[in-house]
Amino acid sequence: MSSSDNQEPGLDIGKILNEARIRHRLSLDEVSETLRIRRDYIAALEQNRWDDLPGEVYGQGFLRSYGRLIDLDGDKLVDLRRTLIGGQSTKHPLMDSSKGTGIFTSPVPSGTTNSHLRSQRVRAPNVPRAQVPQPMSSRSVLTLIVVLVGLFVAGLFMLSKPGQKHPSSALPAQSLSHKTAPTSPARSQHKKKTTSVTPLAASTVVNQGNVTIATYNVSATPLKVQVTFTGRCWVGYSADSAAQVGNIYASGQTLSLSASHSLNLVFGTHTENVTVNGHPVTPPTSGLLWEMNFVSTGG
Repeated sequence: MSSSDNQEPGLDIGKILNEARIRHRLSLDEVSETLRIRRDYIAALEQNRWDDLPGEVYGQGFLRSYGRLIDLDGDKLVDLRRTLIGGQSTKHPLMDSSKGTGIFTSPVPSGTTNSHLRSQRVRAPNVPRAQVPQPMSSRSVLTLIVVLVGLFVAGLFMLSKPGQKHPSSALPAQSLSHKTAPTSPARSQHKKKTTSVTPLAASTVVNQGNVTIATYNVSATPLKVQVTFTGRCWVGYSADSAAQVGNIYASGQTLSLSASHSLNLVFGTHTENVTVNGHPVTPPTSGLLWEMNFVSTGG
């Protein structure tokens, strides 16, 4: 990856990020906590130390998410990065000098606090609010009491009539002596049997710099991986060697992926449960960035 030595004057991505963060009164720790991206990766982006990031694709994913948090156009920041390293922009035209850089999407109002910014820019998915029942009025309560008293008096009148039998006396006698049929030993043994699924362990685990790489061999094709998140987490992935744009997922969300031969996932935090083809996966145990590679060994 390119370092700060290749940065052109006037196109300093790190300086743009740093100034925007300061303008929003956010610390590196607050950005890291909000985006669920490690603090040293946020600092590396601001200092243009791309060699300290886990990879160009994942670094661009971090850049896009960081830019959107501080009211910059994340897609144009990524285009700017690709231009600086000799890549080709694929989505948006680069900046127009007659109209400004095009990276800033909106000004920051005076008096804006960092807590107000986080509440505006990073939110969990909207959840419909539960309807709170309105308390009954005194008139409705009085009406309900009158109705209940009337029903009670009517019930007493019916029970006091000569020759009136209590409804419970009409029940068949055999219902009182109902017996449960004995359970056969074979059936009881069948109920006690539980199906246990052995988690899939990694065939190899290797630490490379700041990343722990775990490889899993799956004897089936196609590969179907499902990730359930227990907290906010950034994920980048590639399917059959085709890299995809990384995204941030909230607690309770699920990511489902499929591929013919291989799936590669990188997790910014350790807040997820992973299954492959219905089998739980044993994750790495290190505190580094996790990269999980699933390889089909089927036909």
